[in-house]
Amino acid sequence: MFYRDKDSHRTQCKECDAIVAKARYEKNKPDILLKRAKYQKEHRKEQYEHLKKWRTNNKDKVRESGRRQYANKSTEYRYVKRAWREANVDKVKAIQEHYRLNNLPKMAEKSHIRRAKLRKNGVYIVSKKELIKLYSSSCIGCDTKDNIIVDPIIPIARGGSHSIGNLQPLCLKCNASKNDRTMIEWKYYNKIKRSLRWPTTLRLLTV
Repeated sequence: MFYRDKDSHRTQCKECDAIVAKARYEKNKPDILLKRAKYQKEHRKEQYEHLKKWRTNNKDKVRESGRRQYANKSTEYRYVKRAWREANVDKVKAIQEHYRLNNLPKMAEKSHIRRAKLRKNGVYIVSKKELIKLYSSSCIGCDTKDNIIVDPIIPIARGGSHSIGNLQPLCLKCNASKNDRTMIEWKYYNKIKRSLRWPTTLRLLTV
């Protein structure tokens, strides 16, 4: 019920302290606001670091506060966000591009789902466990484990659905090479490419 003051407690309880503090604030409001603004200006960096640390240690409180504010002023927030996006077009594009480059597998999967929906090929739920297994597998084409994305075995453009039975792990390089071919067509395409390069290699060796 009482705040601590050094080695002892205050004589007034917390409730009385709050009443006295509120009365003092109402009486000296202009001076207090002026001092607060001056302090914030002189200690902006320290306050920013303190706030950043607090937000990091209290993510649940920050998230809940944001949801509560958005629920009470959802229309106002939408207008504010839209105005900010319209005034910062270049910054928004940079943020989106940074997110895309750091989340290529997720963006590829999102693209597959969208195209499958547009073509009405069928979109089925793929569990998180199944996706983790695919992303942790080696590339079907070159056996690497770098830059793995989920690729449809039967391409979406050829009527393939987004389902676990039609997904395989491919690296970005193999995925770009496969394009909208089926696996058989892609393997035959690679075989033709190798056969076309082979005479050139022999000619270079003889020279």
